[in-house]
Amino acid sequence: MRPRTLAYLLCLLALATLAASCGRNANTQPSPGPQTIFFDDFSGAFPGTNWTIGAGSPAIDPDTGNPPPSLMFPSLDATGYSWIQSNVAPFSTSSGITISADMGFPTGQPVFSQFWIYDKFPALGGGPQAYVYLDQTTGTVTYCLATDVNPSVTVVNALDADTKFHTYAFKVDASGNATWSRDGVQQASTTGFSCDTLILKFEGGWTGETYIDNVSVVVP
Repeated sequence: MRPRTLAYLLCLLALATLAASCGRNANTQPSPGPQTIFFDDFSGAFPGTNWTIGAGSPAIDPDTGNPPPSLMFPSLDATGYSWIQSNVAPFSTSSGITISADMGFPTGQPVFSQFWIYDKFPALGGGPQAYVYLDQTTGTVTYCLATDVNPSVTVVNALDADTKFHTYAFKVDASGNATWSRDGVQQASTTGFSCDTLILKFEGGWTGETYIDNVSVVVP
């Protein structure tokens, strides 16, 4: 075979291989996975641009966390507590969303902590909301899910008297099926949960220190 002919055939083979490779790549691109649109492990400035302090004096504790650091809500008297609220654009459930935080009482003191997720612009009926309320004084944890279309769901379970952090996660899919879970185990559920303007609020303190860490918002 003439060198010129051989070079021509090799060139055609290379072009065919390239075209096949491009075709495969075009058809096998991985679909986008879950995306974290908000995350705070309190390793940066606080409150920064993520939060607004509503009351009290929550502060970063560099020696405690899951792992350290974390945000500590200090002990106050029996008439007050600390709270913070998200200061970023509200979150939407339209395509599904998972909002989670690690919460705990590492000092072992009998205190309370609350994690609220609610409509920034509620209608007269109150708007959709979800909260988990940890109360060591009664040894209970309360999960609540409320929507505009269904009666609110409230589940009260025993609260482990330990000093560990536990992950509490609110999840809702694009169809409005919503759940609360603790360390991956479902605790409460409802349907019809839909909102385009959700914000986050954390409360804690009272007679002892409470802590939060790894606040995360993920969309599919």
